[in-house]
Amino acid sequence: MIAVGELEITDAVNREVWENNAAFFEHLIGWIDQGEEASLNRVADDVRGLPILDLGVGAGRTTPLLRLLTRDYIGIDYTVSMIAAARRRHPSERFVLADARDLSAFPDAHFGLVFFSFNGIDAVGHDDRVRILKEARRVLRPGGYFVFNSHNHDGPSFTDRPWNLRPLAPMATRRVIYNAIRRLWELPGSTKNFRRLQRDAFDAGTHGLYPSASHQFGIVVAFVSMKAQIDSLRTAGFDSIAVLRDHDGAAVDANADTSANAWLYYVARVNA
Repeated sequence: MIAVGELEITDAVNREVWENNAAFFEHLIGWIDQGEEASLNRVADDVRGLPILDLGVGAGRTTPLLRLLTRDYIGIDYTVSMIAAARRRHPSERFVLADARDLSAFPDAHFGLVFFSFNGIDAVGHDDRVRILKEARRVLRPGGYFVFNSHNHDGPSFTDRPWNLRPLAPMATRRVIYNAIRRLWELPGSTKNFRRLQRDAFDAGTHGLYPSASHQFGIVVAFVSMKAQIDSLRTAGFDSIAVLRDHDGAAVDANADTSANAWLYYVARVNA
């Protein structure tokens, strides 16, 4: 369950879901969206050939994308089944069972890029997110980057509910129909999960914890506003921060309207 007073999600809520769903992730390939592609392209020239740490690697979707940039690659995940799936998929690569909240196995100022994809940082509560930011900052060398995406508190996904049959973003008619049919088919299970997890959800105004549509509303994720996330990055010691939109990868400024963006990409740099 979620300990609201501590603003934390216990691993029992999210980790178990991913531990039991590695097979689903083994079939994912390529970019999630244009925001992910744009965020990595933005740093590619600066990190090429440098050590790269891939947090929350899952079943290894991001491995070939990052290996285009370096031979010095390590992927970590905190679920045994995901690490096993990544090793099956990419047997020649290095994968380690580890937790993004504790990167003590890695030295200070070592990596040129730390990458955390698929809103992985949102799988833990507020205090643990702060730990991840500090750990990423510690293991990055001067001039290095932390690139990740995070659910947008001000975007449409924060108010998504199982009975919402409309897509959160524009999509082809065929996908709209498929999305509605899938939502209807999953509605009983999704509603049960949503009501179970909603009891301990909260909204602090600039951030909150809420059931996510992923896995039939069976996980709870953090939602953070752009301003609050930028402030957290600066507090953790990052100096130069760019924010990119999810659907087209365009950069946005601190005063931009992000209400149409389910998540945002952050490109945070440690000054040389």
